[in-house]
Amino acid sequence: MSAPTSRLQAERLIASAYRIPLFENDGAGDNAAPTVSSGSKLRTLTRLPSRNSTSSSEFYLQQSGVQFYVDDLVRQLQDKRPDQPAQFIASYFSAVAKGFNVKSRPYEYINGCLQNRVAFLAQLQRSYAKIDHEIVLSVGDFTEMLRCQCRDLPTQLILQATCHLVEDQDGQRRASLQTFLAAFSACFFFNEFLNKTHDIYNENSAAKDSNSIRSESVAHTVIADRVIARLRVVVQQNTFIIPPMIEVEKIVVKSSGFKEFCLLFYESPALAGYILNLQVAFQKLTALAK
Repeated sequence: MSAPTSRLQAERLIASAYRIPLFENDGAGDNAAPTVSSGSKLRTLTRLPSRNSTSSSEFYLQQSGVQFYVDDLVRQLQDKRPDQPAQFIASYFSAVAKGFNVKSRPYEYINGCLQNRVAFLAQLQRSYAKIDHEIVLSVGDFTEMLRCQCRDLPTQLILQATCHLVEDQDGQRRASLQTFLAAFSACFFFNEFLNKTHDIYNENSAAKDSNSIRSESVAHTVIADRVIARLRVVVQQNTFIIPPMIEVEKIVVKSSGFKEFCLLFYESPALAGYILNLQVAFQKLTALAK
């Protein structure tokens, strides 16, 4: 997928990441012309599919991060009680639009919505832009670098992002800064999806062990099919951020287990490109709004 070059492309990409429909065809068929433009639909969407009995409006507020930002803003107004609340509110949303709102914020806020995750990864890229990305670091070194950006970043998240690396003779896992950043970005951005994938692989690993009489190739094919089928159900039943499933299914077919899945997932140019394109999309909409 190429980077968005227009408002329409940017809005389509963001709406897709939010998992919000761009328009409705009202039963006129797949090729029917939309009655509402995707741009206005994203900005003023009111009719949305309900998930788990959640109203369409609530679903939109949740998926887009609007409710998350409003709740955070109310807490800040109550805590700080600024002399000029209108200016405080304007500054808050200006920082959100520019992607500068995640600086020095706790992990709960950084991880709270899609736009904040995009902003945090962009912040990492800016912070380390002048560092040689081929420099070799240990997991401990990389952890210290990340904690400079977010003090309470969970250790478990970093372990997840580095579990695929081979330990050296001294028991340390080492890699280039570029490798660490790519792995962490994918793991952080799609973390809920990866947790579900981990559980699915564990379940199917147990099934493989109990049916070891099958040939290795047949067993691999059966497990890959099962994993893909289960992941498709995950996509249907959950509202968290989902990576491009065409790429995910290709990775599953190539993987012998979850560790190899992570290796291919973290190194996937398609997934890295997807995250980068979302960054570009948000930047484009911010620039056009000026």
